[in-house]
Amino acid sequence: MTIKKTSVFLILSICFQSMLASCGQKDPITLPTPAPPPVRETPGNSAADTWTQKEFVLSTFFAVPGSADANQYRRILTHTKNAGINLVELPFISPEALLVALNVAEEVGIQTLAQNTQIYSGISGDGPVLSEQKLADEVKFLQRFSTMEGYYVWDEPFERNFNQVKELNQLLRKYDPGRLAFATLFPSYGVYNWEEGEYNWENNSYTQYVTQYLQQVDPTVLSFNYYPYRDNKESTNLIENDLWKDFGYIRQKGLEYNKPLWYYFQAVSIDPEQAGVMNLERIRAQMYGALAYGVKGLSYYTTHRSLMTETFEKSALYDDLAVLNQAVRHVGNLLFNARSVQLYHTGISEALRAAYFLDDLAASTVVDKAPDNLIIGVLQEPDAGKTFLVVTNKSHGSAVNGTLTLKEHAAVSQYDPYRNQTTAYTSPLAELSLSLAPGEIAIYTIE
Repeated sequence: MTIKKTSVFLILSICFQSMLASCGQKDPITLPTPAPPPVRETPGNSAADTWTQKEFVLSTFFAVPGSADANQYRRILTHTKNAGINLVELPFISPEALLVALNVAEEVGIQTLAQNTQIYSGISGDGPVLSEQKLADEVKFLQRFSTMEGYYVWDEPFERNFNQVKELNQLLRKYDPGRLAFATLFPSYGVYNWEEGEYNWENNSYTQYVTQYLQQVDPTVLSFNYYPYRDNKESTNLIENDLWKDFGYIRQKGLEYNKPLWYYFQAVSIDPEQAGVMNLERIRAQMYGALAYGVKGLSYYTTHRSLMTETFEKSALYDDLAVLNQAVRHVGNLLFNARSVQLYHTGISEALRAAYFLDDLAASTVVDKAPDNLIIGVLQEPDAGKTFLVVTNKSHGSAVNGTLTLKEHAAVSQYDPYRNQTTAYTSPLAELSLSLAPGEIAIYTIE
């Protein structure tokens, strides 16, 4: 999510449009930015106060522009919260704008991740000159914000930055263990500074990058981004896409190292000349597909131009995305304590199955056969004895209709994420009838 060649124009355009919107009004009235909230009781340093994820996270990257306009921030964060987002990330803004945003977030009541590149945050190869005293002072000040969930420590570090990320994480855990120290990784196409080397699949340098990060940094959360429609081509689809290489490997490593997995999905067209390519179905296919992979957090890149217009009013997609967001959170919380144990894509070649780090459907103990173009995730709750079958349509353009056949008859319930309710079938089933719109999901509980 750093400002890569493919997305720098998007971020700059958002900031520029924000300034134009303010300049184009007559005598704009900006309410005074409120004073920092009273200092709250600071958390202790016992092990019980260590940050742990308590619910599914649905967030947005670059939640506010750098205007430091309290009125504008109120409008943005209110729209964001009302659309079902429960965490906003505040990177790429000045410390002054960050303070305004944190104050407004307290008013609105939405959780935040704060970035300060002068003290505790880095972007790609650039990081702050670390001063433990300055960091401790900043943490003491920031502890007054009750809605601040954590620190945005680093956006897509290079390998040479891993020690810096580790050191910052350790200091933040020392001075503020009750908050998350967060960082996110490059995708396999993301490195554009060739002096840093390449992290890709041609020479397995991407697997080394991910594994070294886990071993060296030991992050609390394993997070990455991949924007499959970054070229904004109508022909791009998720049926066969290198997204699944990154996702498959990172899922495996997250399970191996017992780390919650978060994923940044593409919600906006990155090429400004093809602004209309992204739509509800493309967004939905990414979000639901990620849930089948067992993620515990999803983040929009970004809600500007998807949930909101250039002037930060509700977009044409706002209402539909708000419904989708609530459904995604329902599913995320339903599966929150479940662990991904098997993962399949149907209708792909054996070569792609291996390349995507998938399990072999022929060896499944749960599923016998299913229509093509599906992702099937099998997740289990260790203590409750429940098995969840999460089935998503990879296609953003075509429906999938057919029958999913289980290995044997079982007691089956189906969960409706839009109504947030579960319905049990009256008799054991071995066949489940599927009718999935583009990008849609079906969720079953098998007992």
